[in-house]
Amino acid sequence: MTALSRVPVLWPDLMLVFVIGVALGMLNTLVSVALQRDVPRALIGRIAGVVFGLVSVTIPLGAIVSGELSRIWPLSTLFTVAGLITASSCVLLMGIHENAVPAEAE
Repeated sequence: MTALSRVPVLWPDLMLVFVIGVALGMLNTLVSVALQRDVPRALIGRIAGVVFGLVSVTIPLGAIVSGELSRIWPLSTLFTVAGLITASSCVLLMGIHENAVPAEAE
């Protein structure tokens, strides 16, 4: 998102959207695999329901927040902040397994 606000040209934008789409697809796959691997079978439906329910709730909330912030910040700043939040969330999700499971339990 940050790069999209800095390079407003069609072909670079399309390439960036493609790369972002692939990265988000990989992240969603990792989250799904982590749920299946780390959650006990008896609880997987409940946990997956909560996780995917939260994702469904955050999409309209993100639209509301970004719409209000677009009145205050320029679009390039809004994209930069959104990109940094997305990137930091991805890094946290990738590192959560290392911190959540004690070494003895593996």
